[in-house]
Amino acid sequence: MSDADAARVEELGYQQELKREFGFFHAFAISFADTSLIVAFYGVFALSLGAAGPTFFWGLLVVLVGQLLVALILGEVASIWPLAGGIYQWTRQQTGAKAGWFAAWAYWWTMVFA
Repeated sequence: MSDADAARVEELGYQQELKREFGFFHAFAISFADTSLIVAFYGVFALSLGAAGPTFFWGLLVVLVGQLLVALILGEVASIWPLAGGIYQWTRQQTGAKAGWFAAWAYWWTMVFA
């Protein structure tokens, strides 16, 4: 960890307490895994291939590019604001406390009831 990392955490209003080795690549890897691309792909592969035929592969290419962009964005956001709380903290940093609270509530609601 560099002094710049510790200074960034202090700038965000927190005291550096733990050893951090979490960078852009790590955030990208977690974001990519979290999108569950392979699981979703295996679940609908046969159905989609049967329904769409060879054009399925063009659609698959579009979806893969889209998922890659989502994973890159989440990795970048996580490396800019390396704070516990994820979606709540990111939203609060960008738009304020009320929007952050709503993002946390919506995320909780989705995890509990979806």
